[in-house]
Amino acid sequence: MTHNYSVTTAVYDGSRGAVNPAINVVGTVDGLQYVFATDWAQIQQANSVGGSSAVRAVLGPLMLNTMILNRQLFTDSQQLPIPNYYWVAVPGPLGPSASAGWVSVVEATNCGSWTA
Repeated sequence: MTHNYSVTTAVYDGSRGAVNPAINVVGTVDGLQYVFATDWAQIQQANSVGGSSAVRAVLGPLMLNTMILNRQLFTDSQQLPIPNYYWVAVPGPLGPSASAGWVSVVEATNCGSWTA
């Protein structure tokens, strides 16, 4: 079964100064909006390995798992696995001196809309 995905917003709290901040992602699966969290390193590690297609391979299952949990369609054992890329040092989006407030990093997810 194929699904249509879109990432519309990706932000983190810049006031915390985290090197690997939690990224709050807002996206859609088949037109239904979901919010889920990942972290900066997970997005950038995937990007460094395979560009936007690798980021999509990470974000797609995260979005579907969020949908599954929200709708309670399946048990936890039936959630999709998330690709795991080797750790590489990835600098934070703006470093520890990031500005206060929510900072958009949707461009950094580098994936837009796709079908898989």
